[in-house]
Parts: sequence; structure tokens; C-alpha cells
Amino acid sequence: MGSELALDDPRFREELKGVPWATEIKLQLIRNKIMEDNAKNASKITDSMVAQFIFRAAALELDPLGNQIVAVVHNKNIGTKEKPNWTCVLTIIVTITGMLAIAHRTKQCTGVDAKPLFNKNGLVVGAECTIGRNGHPFVGRAYGSFGGVIKDYSPQDKAMNAATRKALRLAFPEFLGSVYGEEEFSQEPAPQHKATKPTTNTIPVTEEADGLRQQTLDDIESWHKKNPTLGTLHKEWLKNTYNVDRFGLLNEEDLGIAYDQMANLDVQAAEGKVVK
Repeated sequence: MGSELALDDPRFREELKGVPWATEIKLQLIRNKIMEDNAKNASKITDSMVAQFIFRAAALELDPLGNQIVAVVHNKNIGTKEKPNWTCVLTIIVTITGMLAIAHRTKQCTGVDAKPLFNKNGLVVGAECTIGRNGHPFVGRAYGSFGGVIKDYSPQDKAMNAATRKALRLAFPEFLGSVYGEEEFSQEPAPQHKATKPTTNTIPVTEEADGLRQQTLDDIESWHKKNPTLGTLHKEWLKNTYNVDRFGLLNEEDLGIAYDQMANLDVQAAEGKVVK
């Protein structure tokens, strides 16, 4: 680490005035935690990265030592595939714990109900989560492969966390729309890591995924029959969002988003914003 940033610098401390965890000891522990969590790239971590992370955590009112927000220092290609130019960058991740803390802080979160989805063989194929906001339900569904920066989660926990993140974003877009979650980081290219073979507890993208995909398509079709007016709006949303006319053309992730959009239309109808 360089010497241009001192945690006891009066100007630095002035910016953090009122932040409960911004004591001298805790700031040093946070810096140590960043170094330990990113041991492979510890030599590339700069003081400005540490400062950026600390200020972001303070702005979001999240506790870094409580694992509500984490710093990931990783390699990123800022060039092209043909002419790669790898550099070390900081990505600030708000964990599922942090997202829930933000939602509960609004005092509008009226319930969180997450449950795993299993196939006939007992394997985890996904999860569904319902978040209540002022009594209105917002449903997030996730299935397939689940990423994340927290490595100790079981496949079942990863699935429920993925579904909960989606539901939270739907329910509290103005608070969580701009935060970078674990699901985005899982899409970052990482050629420096070798691919690992899935365990028997995770879903291979085969018949199990196809089964849940068909279940989702059936649910959408059934909902359209019960709600023809909303179904028309749902199809218009599909065309405007993806420029296709059939839900079966969507990939697994986008199909899950389409499923969530049904819940959004139900909420808008309940609030009188659209005619049901």
C-alpha cells in the first residue's frame, strides 16, 4: 500500500463523520479485510481503491465488517478479445445481506418469503422469492447456474439468494437499481480461473432446467388466459423489451424476468394504474 492515504488524516475522517463504523480501529480492520479477501491481488490494491470502497459503503450506510458490502479486486480485460489488455480493477459488491438491510431500512418491506425449487430427483433447480412492499407482492424467480462472491453458500442458498435479489430489485428499484450485486459480478470474464466441474447438488443445464423452463412457460400461458387484458400488455412488453413475439424464444434468465413482469402488472392493476 502507498502512503498517500492515511486513515487518521483529518480530512479523511471529516468526510466520514457520523458513520458508526468509521473508527480508527475499524477502518484499519476494513483495509486488512480487503487485503485478506483479495490475497492473490493484494500487491495491486491501491490506497484509492480502499478509499473508494470505504466512501461507497458509507454512502449506502452499509457495514463492511458485517459482510453487507465487499470489495473484489480482480483482473479485467479493457481491450478486445483479439488484443487483450488486462488490468486490475475494483468492483464493489452489495451482498444479499446488504440488499435486505437497505430494503428493511425503508420500513416498507412487509415480508420476505424465499423457497427452493426441486426436481423429481431432489436436485435444486431454482428458487422463488416473494418480497412484500406495503402489502404488495413482488416475485423473483431464478434457476440455472448461480454465481456470487460468497463461496460458502450451498446450491440451495445460492438459488434462494438469486431469487431474493431479483425480487428485491423489483420491489425497491429506486433504492437497489444502481447497486452492483453478486449476480452481475458472476458474469465477469475470468480466464485466469479454471472451470470447475458441477457437483451433484447443482443443476446441469439439461432435462431438469428444461422441466422448470416448461413450468414457467405454462404459468405464463395460464396467467394470460386468466388475465387477457394484462396478457396483451405482457406481450407488448415482450415485443418492446426483446423484439420477439414468443416467450419460448427467451433464454432462461430473460424468461425469469418475463415471469417477474407478470407480478409487476398484477401490482399495477391492484393500484389502478392499468385496467385488469
